[in-house]
Amino acid sequence: MSIAQAAPVFLDLDRSVEKAVRLISEGARRGAGLVAFGETWLPGYPAWLDLCPGAASWDHPPAKRAHARLVENSAVIPGP
Repeated sequence: MSIAQAAPVFLDLDRSVEKAVRLISEGARRGAGLVAFGETWLPGYPAWLDLCPGAASWDHPPAKRAHARLVENSAVIPGP
């Protein structure tokens, strides 16, 4: 088993999936039967919730834009 200690391509689902595939392949070459990623790896942890005043307010326009980008880059299950 292996744990991926790598950052995703923040808020870029397609490139993060490509990176995950590379990391999984690398882990498999090194003998890992399972490669684990953190639960928010796709599309990345919304760190602004902890750092920006008003970011947790759904009526805050910049927060709405950030959350919309997060949703646009989230994996849909089942999906491709």
